[in-house]
Amino acid sequence: SSLNPATIDNGWYKITSSANSNLAIEVQGGTNANGVNIYGNTKNGSNNQDFYFEQISGNEYAIKTAVSDKARALDVVGGNSANGINVRQWDYSDRKAVHWKLYTDDEGNYVLVSSTGDKVLDICGKKMANDTNIWLWEYYGANTQKWKLNPVNVKEGQEIADGTYTIGLASNN
Repeated sequence: SSLNPATIDNGWYKITSSANSNLAIEVQGGTNANGVNIYGNTKNGSNNQDFYFEQISGNEYAIKTAVSDKARALDVVGGNSANGINVRQWDYSDRKAVHWKLYTDDEGNYVLVSSTGDKVLDICGKKMANDTNIWLWEYYGANTQKWKLNPVNVKEGQEIADGTYTIGLASNN
């Protein structure tokens, strides 16, 4: 399937697997420190699964972590562009290792491409299970490389973009 550049509103999102909506990426243990691993776990209400997408330019974004109050971001270890390179939380600065390009496939799933090269955010070992590492891998269209970006409840002081919204009871989710 073809990939098309995509843009979204700056804001807070949960990043869930397109194949398993209950599998979200998170900052392991909710720890606010450099080097903390990013991995897949059961979607829950904790802020270690909340990420702030901030547009750099075009379809390129910084993906900042809530546990660090946006001081840290999803980082490719060593700025490396090879298969199997780990993704972790690290201090945000303006560099390719913490920038990601957003694309959508023909079904509307998101593919997150590291700005270090052409590798994508991928669930390690094709596993759709809790405690599974997130790393970079070349894109080959697997479900482990496709994501949904789910807006998080608005935080105090956050502007809501113009648009049409459906409001429902949280107990019906």
